[in-house]
Amino acid sequence: MGVSRGTIWRLVKSARKKVAQALTEGRPLAVTNGL
Repeated sequence: MGVSRGTIWRLVKSARKKVAQALTEGRPLAVTNGL
């Protein structure tokens, strides 16, 4: 892929935080294709 493992884990951590906030605070969750 050409992406470091650290970068992938930071993206996963950020995504998990956003999903948790959306579920607990009733916020909308937008999923887009950032490619």
